[in-house]
Amino acid sequence: MKIAVLLSGQARHLETSSYWWRECVFPQSFKNIEVDYYAYIWDDGSDNLNQRIQDTFEPVRYHIGDYNTAFHSHRHEIKKANKYANDWNLVNEYCKHLVCYKGEEFDQYAYNFPGQYLASANVMKMVGNLEGQYDVVIKTRTDCVFKPMEEKYWLSLFGNLNRNPVFSDCIFSPWMRIRNGYPFFSDLAFFGRPSLMYDYFHNMDKHLFYISTGDKYLLGDARFDDTIPIPHWMWSRLGMYSKTDWLALSVVWPTPFDCALVRSDEDLTHKDFNYIKQKYDESEREKHQYFSHIIGG
Repeated sequence: MKIAVLLSGQARHLETSSYWWRECVFPQSFKNIEVDYYAYIWDDGSDNLNQRIQDTFEPVRYHIGDYNTAFHSHRHEIKKANKYANDWNLVNEYCKHLVCYKGEEFDQYAYNFPGQYLASANVMKMVGNLEGQYDVVIKTRTDCVFKPMEEKYWLSLFGNLNRNPVFSDCIFSPWMRIRNGYPFFSDLAFFGRPSLMYDYFHNMDKHLFYISTGDKYLLGDARFDDTIPIPHWMWSRLGMYSKTDWLALSVVWPTPFDCALVRSDEDLTHKDFNYIKQKYDESEREKHQYFSHIIGG
């Protein structure tokens, strides 16, 4: 079985996460799984980013993008298209600022917001449609790691994903939840057949432009609750253009799968996944407490 892992976004904890991916998640001891890595990484200003990417993941192909240029080009096109817009009633004040860039000012969060979607589009444009070259494509980020599983679990999971006709039109996320009517996806990783992944991701930059301009009605759900986690919700909105169907990965096959984010550059050689997950959960609780305080005043 051949798997393509596409890494996109910020260059976070490359050394730590690459060790975990290549030594723990998909180690060379696996006999029936072959994994290739690809990367589209935003330039972090360091002199040796090229070398770090090559030394850590040894990607088949990679590119370092200029985020500042990408952001301002994206924002400029949206503002130009919205110059004479008369449909602002469809969007709440939060989305006007965060997604549509109404007005001249933007904060750091609005600056960072489109980065994950633009990088996702760019990494898929870079690799193209990998149908026929790989059995499964995983799109993730450099600081995401999976719980190590025996090879048989991966083979059963991805084998059933490709074999079962029920899953022939679905992309999978680690978890999904509908809260108060709003669909949220885990955006730590996405799994799917190469052609489906290509259809969903390769025009994501255009789809984000569409939803920010002529299709503002797709942002209408957010009018009713300013506190919803927009990034986790936006993936479902963007999937409407590619008519993507979704399921949680857990429905494919019973496995002990789990994932988390690495939160520091500490040596993980003698750590287990539970340690990483605990650190991640602690950081998430702190973040949510902070935002809850800001929202609640």
